[in-house]
Amino acid sequence: MKLSTRASTLVLATALGTAGFVLPNVAPAGAALAPSVACSKLAATTTISGSNGTTKSTWSACTPAALSAGASSSVTVPVSKLAGTLTQKVTWKNGKGTTSVTLTYSPQKTKGSCPANTQYRTKITGKTGASTGAAAKTIKKGEPISGMVCTKSVNGKFVSALYPGTKFKF
Repeated sequence: MKLSTRASTLVLATALGTAGFVLPNVAPAGAALAPSVACSKLAATTTISGSNGTTKSTWSACTPAALSAGASSSVTVPVSKLAGTLTQKVTWKNGKGTTSVTLTYSPQKTKGSCPANTQYRTKITGKTGASTGAAAKTIKKGEPISGMVCTKSVNGKFVSALYPGTKFKF
């Protein structure tokens, strides 16, 4: 039996409409996750000691409310890895748990709109790993991470803050 073009279109539209009706919340395979947390403030300090660098970071003014107090992390690596990919643990304040993250730091060619005295502008990308505690209810494994920071030298340390008008997203 051969269907006319009009009949074929009707059958296809009905099948697609039914599939959409039955499975409205199913994401297509490979659909990307979106970041669940956005922080309006970041303060990070990197101290160089010998051949290692230690970066201590604090995020604050975060949404959603469950993680609004922010988080902190500290990582020590060889200086050669500071502009590369690092894995570290972010500890959420007020006992809200932890999130493992893998971050890639990519120095940018220009300083863009960073404040005066900025030495570097760095793009940060990555993915979240496993979370614990209340953070696990908000942050799912594999969510993208993004941020842009401006860094300047202050008293022998490198101090970073968010690029103007941006947020750090987990």
